[in-house]
Amino acid sequence: MVWWEPVVHAVLYTINIIMEGSESRVTLNTTGLEAGTPYCIKGNSRGNTCDVLEIMCGDIYKVVLAPLTLDGAIVQFCPQRMYSVEYSCTSGTAMVSWARVFGADSYRAVATGSGRTVLSCTSQGTECQITGVGCGEDYMVQVTAVSKSCESKVNTTSHFVTGKDTETKEVYFWTVPCPPKNLNLYRECSSNVIIFSWAATNNTAHYRARAVDSEGVTMDCMTLDTSCFFTNTVCGRRYTFTVYSVSSGCNSQASPPVAVRTAPCMPQNLLSSANCRSEVLTSTWDRAEGALAYTVEAWGNKDESNRYNCSSFTNSCAIPSVHCGESLTMYITAFDDNCPSYRTLGQVAETVPCTPQNVSAAMHCGSDSITLNWQVSYGSLFYIATAMDDAGVVHTCNSMDTNCQIKGLRCSSTYNAFVTATNLKCNSSNSEIVTIETGMLLSISQSDIFIKPFLHQQLSQSALLLCSLQFGDRQAASCLPDHIEAFLDCAANHALIVWQGHHSILSYTATIEDTEGVLLSCSTTGNNCTVPSLKCGQLYSVSVMHHDGICPSIPSQAITMESVPCGPANVQTEMDCGSGTLTVSWDTSLRALGYTTIISHGNREQVTCNSTATSCSVDTLDCGEEYVVEVMSVNRSCLSMPSQAMVIREVPCVPTNVTVHRTCGESPVAVTWDASRGAKIYTAIAIGNSGHRTECTSNDTTCSLEDLLCGQTYSLSVLAVDDACSSTESSLVTLQTVPCPPTHVSSWVDCGSNTASLSWDASPNAISYSGSAVGTDGHSVSCGAATPGCQMAGLHCGQDYVFTVSASDGSCESPESDTFTQETGERDRDSVFFFCSVRDDITDHLFFLYYLILLQLLPTNTLSVSWAPAAIALNNSVTAMAGDGTALSCTTEGSTCELDGLQCGQQYTVAVTATSSNCTGTTSAPQTVQTVPCVPSSVHGVVDCASNTLQASWDATDGAHAYISTVTGPDSYTSTCSTANLTCFFTGLKCAKEYSVSVVAKDDQCNSSVSVDVSVATVSYKLVLRAGYEQATNRPGIIN
Repeated sequence: MVWWEPVVHAVLYTINIIMEGSESRVTLNTTGLEAGTPYCIKGNSRGNTCDVLEIMCGDIYKVVLAPLTLDGAIVQFCPQRMYSVEYSCTSGTAMVSWARVFGADSYRAVATGSGRTVLSCTSQGTECQITGVGCGEDYMVQVTAVSKSCESKVNTTSHFVTGKDTETKEVYFWTVPCPPKNLNLYRECSSNVIIFSWAATNNTAHYRARAVDSEGVTMDCMTLDTSCFFTNTVCGRRYTFTVYSVSSGCNSQASPPVAVRTAPCMPQNLLSSANCRSEVLTSTWDRAEGALAYTVEAWGNKDESNRYNCSSFTNSCAIPSVHCGESLTMYITAFDDNCPSYRTLGQVAETVPCTPQNVSAAMHCGSDSITLNWQVSYGSLFYIATAMDDAGVVHTCNSMDTNCQIKGLRCSSTYNAFVTATNLKCNSSNSEIVTIETGMLLSISQSDIFIKPFLHQQLSQSALLLCSLQFGDRQAASCLPDHIEAFLDCAANHALIVWQGHHSILSYTATIEDTEGVLLSCSTTGNNCTVPSLKCGQLYSVSVMHHDGICPSIPSQAITMESVPCGPANVQTEMDCGSGTLTVSWDTSLRALGYTTIISHGNREQVTCNSTATSCSVDTLDCGEEYVVEVMSVNRSCLSMPSQAMVIREVPCVPTNVTVHRTCGESPVAVTWDASRGAKIYTAIAIGNSGHRTECTSNDTTCSLEDLLCGQTYSLSVLAVDDACSSTESSLVTLQTVPCPPTHVSSWVDCGSNTASLSWDASPNAISYSGSAVGTDGHSVSCGAATPGCQMAGLHCGQDYVFTVSASDGSCESPESDTFTQETGERDRDSVFFFCSVRDDITDHLFFLYYLILLQLLPTNTLSVSWAPAAIALNNSVTAMAGDGTALSCTTEGSTCELDGLQCGQQYTVAVTATSSNCTGTTSAPQTVQTVPCVPSSVHGVVDCASNTLQASWDATDGAHAYISTVTGPDSYTSTCSTANLTCFFTGLKCAKEYSVSVVAKDDQCNSSVSVDVSVATVSYKLVLRAGYEQATNRPGIIN
């Protein structure tokens, strides 16, 4: 039951009853309430009291009384204060105050806690302070008035909490909560989750817990419960936890700290290495945060029994007695006092390779090496085989296989050999040592030796049967020949091989090998032998081996020797006609260091040209001379055989003493000169002042210029020409030709005085003129003048005169001008003409015209002769006389006659004689004509099969100055050769092919018909088997 004093203005009262620990508050809904009636929440009301129902035993309740007005507003009132308590949660004291009581001398305030703690204070005034108030308790305060020996009755109690006090009947108050107790920590090792828990405290609304790690990082947790889960912790750190209670007014003090570590972090950078000199495996790693100890595990790859471990409080540990040849998987785990870290995988560890077992050694005849064999060693990447002689000289070889060949051993020496395995980090122990001897055999029983034939590497393309003497692990090999020298005899083309001999050697074999692998050899019991028939242009490798009756030695260290160089091939010559420089070129000769070109002429001193290139030029040769050119290759010690000789001719010399023989008529002008060395024909060239050019050609030292123009000043020079070149022009000679006939002749006749005046245009080169007039009665008159124009007197009257004018240069007189007839028509004269035409084709037409005689050589060996017709009918006789005295003739009344039956290759002299009925005229000037050269006969072809060169030859033919030989073959092959000789060479022919050879003869103007074709076949290679190898040989053949 709750009782209270009436409140002024209050018409309603409400009571709230709150059980400790409940957050809900039940409030009264005033709708429908009647004034003056108390209402109890969970109770029955009557008057100024209220019965509280359903109160549970053992619970603590808080009772709140609220007086209300009629409209439901809370009445603001100050209750009648009997005494009051003010509680300070910071100092833990309670100040109790009261009203004075009549007759009291002093007062005593007593506070009784729920834990039966009793605290008190006394005062003569109206207040006193109770100290030492405990946390988390409900105190009931009683005040007693004391008067001498009497005390008043206790009539009022007051309950307080957190500095608030209310004057009520039986009201309870709480002090500040106590710090939580019974602190507990639970750590989950695998997840590093920490659960922090504590015991509940009184008068607490909620709790605040805090975790601080060893790095100063904090985490907070607020909860209504008595535990917190800390999940985001870091491995290997120490966490310190505290908690305090939170009430509505004051907070408790923080609990004492408690600490715990999370599980250690995972170790990193685990590295393991084997001690190459012991069976210890050492591991190191980076320290892990929070770790107090470490455990390293090593799992072998052979079987599960090969597992090892070690533990350490530092960052390294060693595992003893690990097996050789292991590839270990490494793990590491960190520990603290309670938790392990996760297991971490480290780098694979390799233990020392196992020592190779079952080592054996072998050596064979003809070798400077031994072969070691052994079984596979676990843990090895490759092996090192070692052989040491008595002098401590070490030879080694490396191999990834189970065998290895050690080369370069000394002969006649004892070697101790062993094998070491390695994995690039550690080497195994050396294997057992095996002994092997080279050189002469040790004294051993006959039962220990057996002979095993085997086929050694093929030498000289033939099988050489050697033997191997084997006894246990020891085999024999003889020492090599030394001090080897090779001497080349250039003239004899053989090599002398010399070496230092040994008295115990039965025989020696010297071998030379060229770059193509062809071998030549000689054998002897002495210390030298000769190898003949060397190939030119080779770099020979020379070695010597010997046989001591047991084994042949391996070949000695090879020395090199050059053979005689090959002569240059495809030698070509080129003459620079302008400068007279001769350039000789050729193909490169194998192993030649240089070349020497020799140019010779009869008994004169030779001209030599040295070159390191494949050409050489000479500009000091005499003009017009014929030279023989040969080229030789040069190496360090020898000259090659000369190349095939080539004949060349220098540019012809320049003609000298050029002379012009001038004539006054219309006949050609003869030019003469001295013969030039090397010239075959000459060309005389005349160039007039008007630019007119004419020339004549001759194979003699004279020729005639036929078509010179009148009235010109010509500059004449002569060229000498051979088959390839022309000389430079000779010195110039000047020629003035006969003045031209005057032109535009006209006359004026003075009939009264019978005189006539002539006029005309001036003629070049003329210094005087002569005029002529002939009348119809035969009377003639003339006049002369130095300049154009003259007068004639004494003309007959009544005549028609024909006037002509001629010009003179002082030596020669021009032909008469065109006629001019006074009063009568013109009088025709026989015209004088010159005509020359040459056509050279397969019909071999050749035309000559010399002063009114035309000679035409027809294709049927017929000569046609023609001339200008006479004014009257004449009987003309033509005669052609050959050089051998035979003559041909024909007669005609016309101006043409043909001579049949001319022979080839002959020169005929032709003349014409005219006969009338009364007398015979003089014979014309003789003319010569050369018939076509005869067809070459006896054409032969000779093939040099070694070089595939064809030599064509034939007999000389009449009338031929030169010949043109032609070779045709398969694939449209054609090659020609022009020569004045009776042979030609054709190179570069293909073997086993058929070719045709023909020849044409030529003179200065005509070619003969082509000779009958001759077939020539090159010879194919024959294979001859000799001494176990094949050798290709060429045999020259002659086919006509």
